[in-house]
Amino acid sequence: MQNLQVDEDDKQTTDTVSLKEAVSQAGREKTADIMESLRSVNVKAWNKTEALLAAEVKRHNIKPNLINTKGNCG
Repeated sequence: MQNLQVDEDDKQTTDTVSLKEAVSQAGREKTADIMESLRSVNVKAWNKTEALLAAEVKRHNIKPNLINTKGNCG
């Protein structure tokens, strides 16, 4: 796996993790921590998005019943 950290110097990074490290107990715990962090950030971002959209709905006088609140667009 490659390191996904952005390199400020725009150089190619060669920082990798072996498969053995990734599937080890420590690697799995680190992955679980990252996934939990991503879930938390995702929830916070979605809450901010909803707050921004709610303000725009009011500002543009959009009828709330015209908005799909079920989460599927198709």
